[in-house]
Amino acid sequence: MPAAKRSEIIAPSSASNQSNAADFHAVLKQLNLAPVSAPSSQPPAFKFWRTQPVMTLHDTLSSSQDHGYCDQSIPKSKVRATPLKLPEGFAWSDFDITNPSEANELYKFLAAHYCEDSDGRFRSDYSLEFLMWALTSPGYVADWHVAIRHTSSGKLMAFFAGTPKAIRIHDDIAPSCETNFLCIHKKLRNKRLAPVLIKELTRRSNLQGVWRAVYTGSSRLPTPVATTQIHHRSLNTKKCVEVGFAYCPPNMSLTSLIKTNKLPDA
Repeated sequence: MPAAKRSEIIAPSSASNQSNAADFHAVLKQLNLAPVSAPSSQPPAFKFWRTQPVMTLHDTLSSSQDHGYCDQSIPKSKVRATPLKLPEGFAWSDFDITNPSEANELYKFLAAHYCEDSDGRFRSDYSLEFLMWALTSPGYVADWHVAIRHTSSGKLMAFFAGTPKAIRIHDDIAPSCETNFLCIHKKLRNKRLAPVLIKELTRRSNLQGVWRAVYTGSSRLPTPVATTQIHHRSLNTKKCVEVGFAYCPPNMSLTSLIKTNKLPDA
């Protein structure tokens, strides 16, 4: 298992905080950040995914045995040796999840920017222990924890992780990369950083001889191989209703809903 690498970013001193803040806002202005646009009525074009080695939503397999690599592997010597260039003011960062301070930084970053509902009111609060469990599974590759930071402040701006998996398709078992926690700072949304992160993790996994990857998502992207439903059970029904996360069904009182969701006595 490769040794985890320490981040080269050094936290700024208090005397430089004001200068770093000015630099940070200048970079945001340079990127011409705009509010999130209203949803389009047109079907998605999948411009990025059309450039990737994946099936389209309209492709079909001729038989159950017609499977394998969408893109044949190439020699490691022909894989791009350096990351894609980022906009000025941002830099790739080696992220060490085993470093307590960096792990806590990731926890706070995901709690503030990851997996929120359409209204931006609720987000998943993954515990630090859960993140450690998910990102340091047996055989994990530290280099697959991809981070982008603001160069002056060292502030974490984007993160994407991959973990190695052996995935079986019929009689074919191949090393694969399971991707997760694709998260970008709110102020950088809709600025095409997600494809950059995906390409960088692809490059790093290719350098490890891995040419397959899987991911899950709530949106229908090219192309699902399986679907599943997620069910929630309220542990504190009254609180969930009060904050608007859950609602009482028609013709059911809050008292009845609480009774319905009540867990059996131990």
